[in-house]
Amino acid sequence: MTPSKSGVTFNPTSQNATVNGSNVSGVNFTTVSSTAGLAIDANTSKDGTAASTTIATPVFSTASGNELLLAFVATDYLSGANTTVSSISGGGLTWNLVKRTNVQSGDAEIWAAFAPSLLTNVTITATVSQKVVCSITLMSFTGVDTTIGTTLPNAVGATGTANVRTGAPSAALVTTRNNSWVFGVGNDYDNAIARSAGTGQTVVHQFLTPTCDTYWVQMQNATTPLGGTSVSINDVAPTGDRYNLTTVEVRTP
Repeated sequence: MTPSKSGVTFNPTSQNATVNGSNVSGVNFTTVSSTAGLAIDANTSKDGTAASTTIATPVFSTASGNELLLAFVATDYLSGANTTVSSISGGGLTWNLVKRTNVQSGDAEIWAAFAPSLLTNVTITATVSQKVVCSITLMSFTGVDTTIGTTLPNAVGATGTANVRTGAPSAALVTTRNNSWVFGVGNDYDNAIARSAGTGQTVVHQFLTPTCDTYWVQMQNATTPLGGTSVSINDVAPTGDRYNLTTVEVRTP
């Protein structure tokens, strides 16, 4: 048996098995991305049109092992203490908070997990502290640093956070390695208005909610060649709403 999939190498490259009138078990392969540099694998989103304390991604699979998974969650707010993501679960993985921004009404958070093996037909669920409308985007990355730190994968680098009562969304971070990639998630509590991304950036997903909020995920179009570079996730419009915005650096080895 010799498995084959574009962008993936297998270890071992092939195995022998004897089939004698029944299923054969215990013949396993591990996979590693053969793509040079950082690349996006899974990319899926779910918008909660009705208020709830949980939101789950659609079912997804990854193409290889040794992938970084990031969950971007943006939420509404009701009353009392501001909304937070209480936990992320799914995929049999350990999830930890990367960064939270919820100074203005609503919440924008990033959580991370590392998947040493490929994932097949899994979902990721976020539990939030209030029964609100929210959105979740799941992205996985190949070509990342595969080592694990104290609580977070070392593929997670610098983070940024920003919030204002009124203004154009913008949050910066300083990259810590060459050829890293910057992503962000935000919530606009005031209006359901499509984002106009800054130069060299793309809105990955946005949700103009029935409660007149906007939740969005945004990325730099390319990696940043040099560590020590200030990189922003920013929008040129709208310019008059409150926002929370959280950013993260995804790192190569």
